[in-house]
Amino acid sequence: AKVTKLGMGTSWALSPSFVQAALAAGVGYIDTSESYENTVSEQVLGDVLERTGKRKDVFLVSKNAGYRRAAGANALEVFESHLDASLKRLKTDYLDAYYIHGIAGNQIAMLKDPSVRKAFETLKSKGKIKFAGLSCHDAMLVEILDAAAEVGWIDQVMIKYNFRDVNHDGLQRSIDKAAKANLGLVAMKTQGGAATLAETYNKILGQGVKKE
Repeated sequence: AKVTKLGMGTSWALSPSFVQAALAAGVGYIDTSESYENTVSEQVLGDVLERTGKRKDVFLVSKNAGYRRAAGANALEVFESHLDASLKRLKTDYLDAYYIHGIAGNQIAMLKDPSVRKAFETLKSKGKIKFAGLSCHDAMLVEILDAAAEVGWIDQVMIKYNFRDVNHDGLQRSIDKAAKANLGLVAMKTQGGAATLAETYNKILGQGVKKE
């Protein structure tokens, strides 16, 4: 799949006019989740894509936030029920990619669970998703990315990637490994500043610096 270098995330109060402006500007990669704004982001995207007729022009990604109950025999039921609800809100019958959302280091075993792999393969065979993936900004990002490259069923990953990353050399090696395994790589939180903005502002005020 070929996508625009610049994509749009939707983890905020999404305005229909903003989505339309992004589409008009040529943005062709949109990332959302069932958990963003308590499903409202998916609803807004679905309305806009339906009204504009732009669904086929967009590589659309959403994420499953209820996966912690997905293991063994109930894995397919958990993933498919959440996916079906997302598809309904997004007013589409398929996603270009479907992610396990925000996987943590203590959940790496899930990537090696045959039932989870089978669940995603089944969703592909039904035509509900084209690619399977995960998102991650955990402290064990290197280990998670390595596992994703090894298990053989992950197609793409979205990772936190910026100058604040710990063990940057290790992450670069994992990225190389993922690329050799033909994983699609999506970078998020690339500027690295938002997480510490409030902390810095409060520190300045605490030092008695006059606010201009």
